[in-house]
Amino acid sequence: MTRGEAAYRLFAGLGLARLVRRRDRGTVFCFHNVAADARAAALADRGLCVSAADFAANVSWIADTFDIVPLRTMVDRLMAGRSLRGLAALTFDDGYRGVLTNALPVLERRALPATIFVISGASDAPAPFWWDLLADPLRRAAADRRVCLEELAGDREAILARFGALGVPNPDPDFLPSTWAELRDGLRNREVEMGVHTVSHRNLLAIPVSDVSRELEACRERIMEQLGTRPEFLAYPYGLCDTAIQRLAHAAGFRAGFTLYYGNIPRAEPPFALRRINVPGGISPSTLECWASGLRWRPGP
Repeated sequence: MTRGEAAYRLFAGLGLARLVRRRDRGTVFCFHNVAADARAAALADRGLCVSAADFAANVSWIADTFDIVPLRTMVDRLMAGRSLRGLAALTFDDGYRGVLTNALPVLERRALPATIFVISGASDAPAPFWWDLLADPLRRAAADRRVCLEELAGDREAILARFGALGVPNPDPDFLPSTWAELRDGLRNREVEMGVHTVSHRNLLAIPVSDVSRELEACRERIMEQLGTRPEFLAYPYGLCDTAIQRLAHAAGFRAGFTLYYGNIPRAEPPFALRRINVPGGISPSTLECWASGLRWRPGP
């Protein structure tokens, strides 16, 4: 057991996490992929994939602890200056097929709302994401994250051109992006809404401003065309943004933007820099409880 895990167990056991949760803050949880095969989930990037069994346990705890509301309700209350105490929302980045097949049935059984942030280009032509192609330790060591996100701007084709010889697609279909037909099927659940995660999932901080606007607006237009719904919210690729990108999102007509910077949402939080709690694979119940309460050793991105 690590020192951090021991501390989380102590904090949770003493009721400190529960005490801190009484603050007037909302919590937005972020998941990425949910894989039926626990072994496949364990081999993936642990920050981006949870097993179906772990997901069910995570959601059970969240639902028993918080009042889970649609993302729009959280934003409505934030904009109106109303209390966010005890509220939580569930979000999923990237639009993985595994979310539709393994996560949505869990949510349906409990009538829980969720938002899926869609990468329109990935749904146009589903192919493995670059981070899944480079997921195992040897590939991660070879493919430096700074190079991928800054020098290569998080661009799939550029990254695979540099590191593609290492990439072997995961045969598990849960790791592919959802098709538009699959997303339409997911929308039959009235508790699900779609959000924008850009066209190509490039790092918006590393591309020209004109490209940022196209990434946001073209993705929204494609979702409207394919799914018949107009997204109100966006999640920045890799959770990265700055004030200039936030202004572009506001100018494009979005109501709020979500990062992957860790934290809860206080009543006065700027609506285009909203924090979330990313839920990684293998997280322990006590760690999840502490993170969800705002207790974390190193609250960075």
